[in-house]
Order: sequence, then C-alpha cells, then structure tokens
Amino acid sequence: MVWRALLQRSLNLSSSSSSEDDPSASTGTGSKPINRRLGRLPDSAYTDWQTFLRAASIRLGIPSDNIDTSLPPTRVDESPLEVLHVLRCLLGPFIESLIIKDRVSWVREQLAEKGAEEDFSVDLVNLFDQGEGSARNVGIVICSSNA
Repeated sequence: MVWRALLQRSLNLSSSSSSEDDPSASTGTGSKPINRRLGRLPDSAYTDWQTFLRAASIRLGIPSDNIDTSLPPTRVDESPLEVLHVLRCLLGPFIESLIIKDRVSWVREQLAEKGAEEDFSVDLVNLFDQGEGSARNVGIVICSSNA
C-alpha cells in the first residue's frame, strides 16, 4: 500500500512530459496511462523499489524513462503511510457499524414522524454468509407489523 501511494509522487514528477499535456489524447478517466488503475501485481514486483517501478510502468503503459526513479521511498516517507493504513484497517469496521446504525435510526425517525413507528419494524439482515462481516453485507429491512 505504501509503495502504491508513493508511486503517484514518481509519476507526478515526470508527468509534465506525459500524454496529459497532449490535447489529442482522449479525456476519459482511465484512458490516459497516468489515470489507469494499477490493479494487482505479482508478489515478485515488490522485491525492491526499482522492480516495483518497472512492473508498474509496464502495467500502466508508461515508458519507464517517464517515471522518476531518483526518489526511492525512505522510512520518513513510509512511516506515516503505514500508520494511516493500519488505522484505516482497525477503524474501518467500527465506522461502518456506526454508519449502519445511523441509517437504521434515520429510518425509525422517518417512520415516527409519519406516525407509523408502531406499524413497522426495522431490522438488519446479512445478505450473504460472510465470516468477518462488512457494511456491504448488510441490508436494512422494513417489515409491516400487521403481517
């Protein structure tokens, strides 16, 4: 994750000569090499910074001479990004849970405003079997209490 984030810096430093300045280049997102999605690289691409840059340039369709290789990542570059990624992984499920609970509360408030709070129940339902669970796995179901 850290090298992928730092890759953008290497691309930006050399982008002045890239196809972004070419008015004949197509303008859609992802159509220019600098906007393309890198996707999954093989584990061997992460051997060292130079190997990673070569693999990324091939995947993105950018000649390797257009990528600035003079700035390999240092611990000063990597450390804040590593901390950010770990915090994202740790706090992600908690924040997703808060968002789901907020949405359920909003639905219940809307039902209460319409005087239908007694007529309906609001539940959370897992849409498919998933070990860890995720907000993308949860559906909010509103059922009539009369049925």
